[in-house]
Amino acid sequence: MVAELPPLTADERLPIAARVACAEAFFSNLRVLVEFLVLPPSSGRIHRHEYLPGWDPEDGQETVELRRLYGLASENVSHLMKKRVPHDGEVVQYVGAADLERAGTLAIALVERFTDALRHEHRDDYALLFSGFVMSAEARVSAR
Repeated sequence: MVAELPPLTADERLPIAARVACAEAFFSNLRVLVEFLVLPPSSGRIHRHEYLPGWDPEDGQETVELRRLYGLASENVSHLMKKRVPHDGEVVQYVGAADLERAGTLAIALVERFTDALRHEHRDDYALLFSGFVMSAEARVSAR
């Protein structure tokens, strides 16, 4: 979803409702990936430590950016924050397809790093599973 939906959010051949649905599905899936790969464990939620105990992503710029995007995604689809309501004359913030594409690329790259760590720790069954996700996402991006 994070690989394929960004251009659909700006495809003017689609009805506006379909474009908005694509954006909402993108944000929902981005949130799930960030919760799994970046955020600390939370009860009841599947987490990276279940596949690779102790693995956490490096605290680099990409992780910082994904945390920021998690907040943006939450504000747009999960929590519907009041600060999104425009005041008189203000324009509602729009997140363009290029920004969504960049967010998707960051998330896919982090899944790939997680997959590499699984391989390094000889968690081969899980590495095969996650590498399939990465290959599928990369194929979808390159098919555009």
